[in-house]
Amino acid sequence: MSNQPPEGHQPAARARRRDKWTAAGKRSRAPLSRNLALPLAGALIVALVLFVVVALSIGHTAAPAGAAAPYGQWIPQPTLAPGAPTPTAAPDALLFTNVDGSLLEYSPKPDATSSLTWETYRGQADGYTIEYPSGWAKTDGLPGASQMEAVYPPGSAVSADVPGGPAGITFGLVMDYRPPESNDLSVAGRHAVSAGGVGGELYTNSGMGRIVSAVFPRGNAHFVLSADATDGLLIVVFQHMLASLRFT
Repeated sequence: MSNQPPEGHQPAARARRRDKWTAAGKRSRAPLSRNLALPLAGALIVALVLFVVVALSIGHTAAPAGAAAPYGQWIPQPTLAPGAPTPTAAPDALLFTNVDGSLLEYSPKPDATSSLTWETYRGQADGYTIEYPSGWAKTDGLPGASQMEAVYPPGSAVSADVPGGPAGITFGLVMDYRPPESNDLSVAGRHAVSAGGVGGELYTNSGMGRIVSAVFPRGNAHFVLSADATDGLLIVVFQHMLASLRFT
């Protein structure tokens, strides 16, 4: 960091230096040790401030990985050797791919959703029921032979025009679903799941943000439950909704 004063303060700084070395046309007669003590003390103070700022910034950057959070924690996984099999996440945990190719596990707390109450949505035309949190905003998708629904946490700007839309959870039948390629490096945590005896697949995708999806074949379509996994609350609500899903 530069010790030079901002441009707007240079004249005043020069005046102070002039006053220090010239008093009534004579050089200051203060002892040399005193003249050196003030600059040295100032340098020590600046160094201490810089140390504190750097330490705080490092702590803030490292907090998301492994730090305690209201609904769970992110846990970095060891880097895999070339050709090594992808590790299996702990029960109820989810694996995500980082930008650098390493893996990150989200481990939810066992009682993460204990403070929420639930309502049941019945997709009569599409043959399913699923729970979602009471008090969350719910919007309908495009009507037709089937439709996607969406729920958002309280306070979400549901009508805001933002890239990708507000963070939330979507569910419903998709007619043109395409599963990710087997060699897609942005996909992780792929494993079989079931809902009321119906088999499906769960995976995460970090290609554009973080998404977790559970997909079930239903005739000529697929039932898809997806959540923005950028927020621990959305992840644990997704898991509860998946556990409550039943097909009729």
